[in-house]
Amino acid sequence: MKKLLGIVVLGLGLMLLNSCADIKEHLSEDGECHFYCTEAIGNKNFVEITVVSSMQEALPYAEKHCAKFGRTAKWKKDYIFYCVE
Repeated sequence: MKKLLGIVVLGLGLMLLNSCADIKEHLSEDGECHFYCTEAIGNKNFVEITVVSSMQEALPYAEKHCAKFGRTAKWKKDYIFYCVE
């Protein structure tokens, strides 16, 4: 039973690492995956940036997301940005 649990935990860990490695924009600034991935969630009107430690760290991710729609990021609150023209 312990061996099966170990295999399951190892598999889940590898899946997490693989999800970070496949999407470079989700890597931390040092280029390493630390069992978490920064993610931009939103649409053409807004974006929420997850797993960041400061607004300065969140802004480049917000700008990159909004730029896909020809817009720029404007801070709303917390780690949420409007995408404005």
